Amino acid sequence: MKYRNVLLSCVLLLLMASPALLYLSERAGATLPGWFTAADASYLSGAVVKADVKGQASLAGFASGRLQRALEDKVENYVPMKASAILGNAALQRYAIAVSNEVFGWGCYPTYYGSSYAYSPHTQSVSEMSSYDQSILPSLERFGETVDAFARQFPESRIVIYVADRSSTSAANPVSELVSVWTTTEEATAAIKEAVTADNVSVLANPFDNAEEYYQKYYRSDHHWRPQGAAEAASSIGAALGRNVSLSQFKNVDGPLYTGAYSRNGLCIVEDVPQDFAEGYSSEILVSGDEREDGASHKVYEEAPAIGKHYQFYDLYFWAYAQVNAQGSGNLIMVNDSYGCALERPLGAEYSKTLWSNHLHSSRKTNDRLVDGEPAMEESDLVFVGHVGNYVSFLDRNPQFFAID
Repeated sequence: MKYRNVLLSCVLLLLMASPALLYLSERAGATLPGWFTAADASYLSGAVVKADVKGQASLAGFASGRLQRALEDKVENYVPMKASAILGNAALQRYAIAVSNEVFGWGCYPTYYGSSYAYSPHTQSVSEMSSYDQSILPSLERFGETVDAFARQFPESRIVIYVADRSSTSAANPVSELVSVWTTTEEATAAIKEAVTADNVSVLANPFDNAEEYYQKYYRSDHHWRPQGAAEAASSIGAALGRNVSLSQFKNVDGPLYTGAYSRNGLCIVEDVPQDFAEGYSSEILVSGDEREDGASHKVYEEAPAIGKHYQFYDLYFWAYAQVNAQGSGNLIMVNDSYGCALERPLGAEYSKTLWSNHLHSSRKTNDRLVDGEPAMEESDLVFVGHVGNYVSFLDRNPQFFAID
């Protein structure tokens, strides 16, 4: 009993001292594997936080409690094997939730207590809880009206608005059966479409209502579409633009399995096989500043560390370039959030020059006008690709975007 108590005391002391030991090791320049430090945890929701100890080191900081919280955050950032600890704790909570769910038999349940993500054991997928109700429809109608008025000033240009079926609005999301208020991708698309009457504008979407079919086109661990879903969107958009975009062959990407944003933020590790179009696009030139890249290569992904490839495949592999030069004809202007990144190569191949912009993304704000860019609007087609939420906020974030005079 005596030796067992001594051993237990030593283990407890080691656990309590481990953050300090890890901190001193890193300060001494020791090279430690990412899984042992908090490095891998930086990809997980709430895992590594900014700790401003120096900024709060005052009597006022102490009195308010900000200094103590900063010290706690600093210590937490040096917990050994933090990623494993966070994921393990979430897994235990999820197991308890799953056991209690045996009584109710729901098709999905939170990934941990208080999580805004749900795990579906049937499809082995992580989805997002709905955050949109009917109040978003007027904003979508306003977006449609604004594009409609803009399109009438450029009747020779073809304009496409494509709404991606993100799980937060997809009728295929199993969470939709458990909430009373739910705005679907189909309803959101209809709101935009009803406001558009110009002959040169097409409003498109491909909403799903079956989870198994949905996950054939979208990743189970992320909100992004697989190349199969992107190919379907590219084909529909191409047809509306009078271009023939046909993609039916796909390939697995040589690299680690993919754990997307839903999985990371939900602390529920689901893994997908990363995939790409079989078409190489070697005749394209991707331009970003002074950088030039062959369309068949994916330099950003190839040079990323393995842990980055694992957690951020889509963002790294379909890295967005400012311009695509190809052997097609005419000009294309693409305004997207991250969904459009996977369409840059297949749509760009149909044009001579494609200019890409991420102003549709919720983090982007600009006072730039579309008519002031190059290539000129009257000589270009225009494509919007994004999920519902980003269309809702677009005009408020970019009030001058469609201004002409």
